[in-house]
Amino acid sequence: MHRPLPPHLRPRVRVATLRRVAAWNDPRVWAALLAIVLLLASAARVARADDTPLTATAASVKVKAGQSVTIALKLSIASGWHIFGPEPKVEGVRPSALAVSTAPGLAVSPVRMPAARKVRVEALGADANVYEGVITVPVTVKAASGATVGPRTLEATLSYQACSEKQCLMPRKLVVKLSVGVTK
Repeated sequence: MHRPLPPHLRPRVRVATLRRVAAWNDPRVWAALLAIVLLLASAARVARADDTPLTATAASVKVKAGQSVTIALKLSIASGWHIFGPEPKVEGVRPSALAVSTAPGLAVSPVRMPAARKVRVEALGADANVYEGVITVPVTVKAASGATVGPRTLEATLSYQACSEKQCLMPRKLVVKLSVGVTK
């Protein structure tokens, strides 16, 4: 048999607690919560890495020991977007820069980015040197004369900042694998 709790151990329900519980039944409270959730979800979508307006590709290349080869790194910038050139000519933005790692038996020449185009960037209210559309960055690699035969992988890391007419994204980095096969 179960006995009821003594009065000093019974939970006390206050009128204020009942009012707080009743507030959860108010449709305005649920509408405000839904608005907050949607706002947070849209902010999270803007920050996702897969929303980048830039992609990069490069074909695999082969090089004979003791010779050089140029890899064409193709940067595709989505329509309506641009990235800043190495010398953007505007304050407060990240200039584009490409760094390429080395691999045993390979040497990478200093990378020279192509000339950027001067355009008016309305989001910044200034003229800037930018890349738009598709650009090709040449990456020259030399195989040492004594390099062993076989595949190598280099990493090209592009630091950039993308902008549209309405917004500028935070600076980002894009890493691309470059495949180089050394032959005799």
